[in-house]
Amino acid sequence: MKLGMSAAELARASIGGAGWRRFLDRFDWVLFATMAALVATGLVNLYSATFRTAHSGKFESQLVWIAIGMAGFFLFAAIDYRSLHRLAWLLLGGAIAATAVVRLLSDPIKGSQRWLDVVGFHIQPSEITKVIVILGLARLLHDRAREELSRPQLVIGTIALGVPVLFIAIQPDLGTSILLALIIASVSALLAVRLWPRR
Repeated sequence: MKLGMSAAELARASIGGAGWRRFLDRFDWVLFATMAALVATGLVNLYSATFRTAHSGKFESQLVWIAIGMAGFFLFAAIDYRSLHRLAWLLLGGAIAATAVVRLLSDPIKGSQRWLDVVGFHIQPSEITKVIVILGLARLLHDRAREELSRPQLVIGTIALGVPVLFIAIQPDLGTSILLALIIASVSALLAVRLWPRR
């Protein structure tokens, strides 16, 4: 399997069998086994806590979400990471828009606005934004290390990373906003010499 293989190419190669075998050979089975063990532990706890109670439906609901999550896991494992690199700024723009829409259009629940109703599903954009901000930060650091960014572009990119953090904070969801701020600050501090130009 080529490192630059797209999702479509991977799917075509998988039909022949050889590409599918190579994908399985490169698959991170340790990560998957660890995740599966955590999921199984959570399911056992949830089942024991809701068995023969009014909340027993939560267990079946959780099984559905686990199936959706597993499908998403394998989908993203098959996608070439460079595709995510190319889409990082577009995804960050979408995350900024989603966190702004939450503030403008969602109904407050217990004093905070965190959820959007999309086609019958309740979606919390701040959770998706965690991953997208990390992708944006990786793109910013990559482009800076290769000297592909001017100082104004670097400043704009840094501000763009901070905007969703601010929007999440005013929902208010201070836990998520502080976590994102710490991720950005810690990674930037570790790579400060490479991030900011000396002149």
